[in-house]
Amino acid sequence: MSMFRIGRLILMTALTAALFAGCRSRAVIPEGAAPIAARPRIFPDYDGVTFPVNIAPMNFRIDEQGERFVTVLHAGDHREVVGGRVVSIGEKAWRELLASGGTLSITVYRESSRGWERWEDIVNEISPDPIDPWLAYRLIEPGYKKYDRVIVDQRSMESFDERVIIDNNSIKNGCVNCHHFRNRSGDDFLFHCRQQFGGLVRVHAGGRDGAPDTGRKTVERFDTRNNPHKKAAVYPAWHPSLPLIAFTTNTTPQVFHTLSPNRIEVYDQASELILYNEASNQMVQLTETDDILETFPSWSPDGEYLYYCSAALGEDYWQKDPQGRAVLDERGEKKIAPEALKRIRYNISRMRFHPESASFDPPEVVVDAPAEGKSAIHPRVSPDGRFLLYTISAYGSFPIWHRDAELEMLDLAGGEKIPTEAINSQESESWHTWDSTGRWLVFASRRDDTLYTRLYFAHIDGDGRFTKPFMLPQKDPDDNKLRMMSYNIPELLVSPVTVPASTITRDMVVHSPSQPEWVERLDPLLP
Repeated sequence: MSMFRIGRLILMTALTAALFAGCRSRAVIPEGAAPIAARPRIFPDYDGVTFPVNIAPMNFRIDEQGERFVTVLHAGDHREVVGGRVVSIGEKAWRELLASGGTLSITVYRESSRGWERWEDIVNEISPDPIDPWLAYRLIEPGYKKYDRVIVDQRSMESFDERVIIDNNSIKNGCVNCHHFRNRSGDDFLFHCRQQFGGLVRVHAGGRDGAPDTGRKTVERFDTRNNPHKKAAVYPAWHPSLPLIAFTTNTTPQVFHTLSPNRIEVYDQASELILYNEASNQMVQLTETDDILETFPSWSPDGEYLYYCSAALGEDYWQKDPQGRAVLDERGEKKIAPEALKRIRYNISRMRFHPESASFDPPEVVVDAPAEGKSAIHPRVSPDGRFLLYTISAYGSFPIWHRDAELEMLDLAGGEKIPTEAINSQESESWHTWDSTGRWLVFASRRDDTLYTRLYFAHIDGDGRFTKPFMLPQKDPDDNKLRMMSYNIPELLVSPVTVPASTITRDMVVHSPSQPEWVERLDPLLP
């Protein structure tokens, strides 16, 4: 047979297959189905949730026994019928459902040896409040001393478009972490890198896609270890309107548990606050306290206050040698005694900032968690300045490893705690972030399998009432199970990162890092 005839045969076979595929009948709603007095189990658990009007299709899998399944999705005057155990909704059809607004009902039918049956309806709410259209997060394999793959990624909340921001395999497996965006914009962000190409990496899309051109290089790398503690700047917090970034310098060891339900303990042995003026390329020390740990800075939306976490350590917290002297590590810092780790508890404090003098008032305690035998971490003030959301656990500063960790919220105006039972679970909740409207929250949770953190979203109304959280939608719902990586440090964005990952990698490798100037005091930022 000639190559021409073989090619024609292959082409006709493909056309025939396509014709039959196009003529395949759609799923049909079964008639006379017997009722089941329960709602079906589905994964992810999109049952009784509220989701934004611009969310990607919330595909799910039916976790019930059955030979065949038919699912009907109904909103307003629009209805979609989908056959199969995996309910995958086309983006056009999903948009039509969302545009109907109000309530989205899901009716699931199954065929078994008893014939067709129908479960009770699953009812969800379509909120008219849109969520920020992009999301950034870090993907990391579960590991301890050795890590292999670490990715800072971004994902469209309106579709399944996923793009790599930086992959550590492209920079000889250096650790990338602590990513942070200026005013939730992908046009200006930074992250920290360790190992060969270590330093603070600043990425600026000046002039790209309508972003203002400030004359900065696209990618800049800084060595911030020229501070008195010789440590890198981590845990950044960008001031909302001034060219200021608050950081911390940390010494962070880790230990393993043998009897505790928590697998690992990560803690700070020393930590201080520092401030960087990006306009003048200057850094200044904000705190200098040997027996107080300060970490996780976060500005209020108006830039008036710098929030952070602090823990006071007494003399009995330190390891002692037989002569009663403090044991020092290789940096010359005092080592915390292992038996004291469960007594380290943080409050949330804040300092009022005065830009006209570039100075701060003395700190005031906002959440006195140690007085309740707890530790408060990761302060985040809502965009309207009303609510302070934070993570609470029995002790320590790394609640992502603590099974008791949950989210707690304070009304800053009245000082009352707002109920958060709706968003918490029996496993760890941490790394929470508001969207720009203050109506949506994203956080990391281990509630699914206790091993991996997944991303969950919840709606909040003007009175601080949360709805049931839902998992980040995926094109294939099983991706949430099969992707063996943890999600952490989620940040909702109003625009995506447009600088290609290849450009970031190239410039990190090519350009040597510069050093900010260390000063005793910053110049006033306002006249």
